[in-house]
Amino acid sequence: MNISNVLTWRKFLRTYLKNNEHYSSEEIYGLTSNIGYKCQYLEYLNTVVYNNNHFSIQTVHNQYYILTIIIIIEAIFDYIIKDKDLHIKKGFTPIDKLKGCEFKGGSISQELFQNNLKFFKILHPKTSDLKPTENYKVNLEVFIKNKKPEQIFSTKLIDMISIIQNKTTLFPDSILVEVNSLRELRNRIHLKADILDFNTFDEISLVNSAKKTLNEIFKHLFNTDEFDYLINFLNVNNHQN
Repeated sequence: MNISNVLTWRKFLRTYLKNNEHYSSEEIYGLTSNIGYKCQYLEYLNTVVYNNNHFSIQTVHNQYYILTIIIIIEAIFDYIIKDKDLHIKKGFTPIDKLKGCEFKGGSISQELFQNNLKFFKILHPKTSDLKPTENYKVNLEVFIKNKKPEQIFSTKLIDMISIIQNKTTLFPDSILVEVNSLRELRNRIHLKADILDFNTFDEISLVNSAKKTLNEIFKHLFNTDEFDYLINFLNVNNHQN
């Protein structure tokens, strides 16, 4: 079994993922390492996904292949948005003020102070200039991760797709439509008694489509000429079923 060294994957990934004002060297090391390990796992799955005649095992392999690819894409998209400072941000504007009681400064000062309460309205980002890619609906629901307004940004993949489509020219719409299709597939991986989507993943064509999408993203961002041998396993022409 030929699995590439993670050092080689890091070298390849660093042709686009670089430390800068948004990412420290340590963060880029962690990011490229994590993506590299996932790529190694894809290399492993590639050795078994085309050579299994057991239906249920084949289907699970397909699920994990697609899931791993979408994890890699999410990590790359998250880097793009932070690197280009494209976070969906919320601002705040004051709308009311409630006066509180007056009090003295105590032993420190005999001056009078007043404790006031201010109310702010959250300003949602303008979406009029966003054009949703065909086959999915723009969703700008923001996950409030930090207390500081300037650090509030979306962490949902559907939002990342919309931002990258509308605020960059990195990819053609066709690639982002495919990424969204993978996102929808990822959301159908359930282990619940009342949901049976297992058969959704029985076609090897889904794996080929996911591989093609990741391969296109790599080619648009990274130095694939120098590392063509590394990502060659993503070439679906090598495994025509």
